[in-house]
Amino acid sequence: MQNDAAAFSESVVTFPIQEHHIREKPVLVYSSNSPARDADWLDYLRSLPAKGAISYVAENTAEKIWRKLRPLANNVSVPDAAVTNDGGLFMSWDRGAHHLEIELHPNGRYEWFYRNRSTDNFGGEYDYPSIIIPPDLLTQFRLVAEND
Repeated sequence: MQNDAAAFSESVVTFPIQEHHIREKPVLVYSSNSPARDADWLDYLRSLPAKGAISYVAENTAEKIWRKLRPLANNVSVPDAAVTNDGGLFMSWDRGAHHLEIELHPNGRYEWFYRNRSTDNFGGEYDYPSIIIPPDLLTQFRLVAEND
């Protein structure tokens, strides 16, 4: 098994809070360009709340959604993912013309967006609880997965 450091990167970015104040916040990024598998992805995801990077609710929502989407495709990669400034998680897949993103909020709700770059078709919805996976999201995930 490859070292976890190859799959994860941690960097520090600075951003202005007020005109004369600068704060540093660690940004945790997970890249699906690594040879990580589902188990690595879930280990990474489960480690985030203990680091204070995301809420436990956001982690639980991300895992629920992944467990519902993953069986739809045998060969789909784990998502690229980044922690959001508010303690949520942003996940995305880019495969050919297909782009899908899911943003999980700290309160466990999420939104999603899909775009086909070739046809400019797009879709998405917002403010869903984790127990609901809309049929359109399942359809768009299959498009991304089939083109992986």
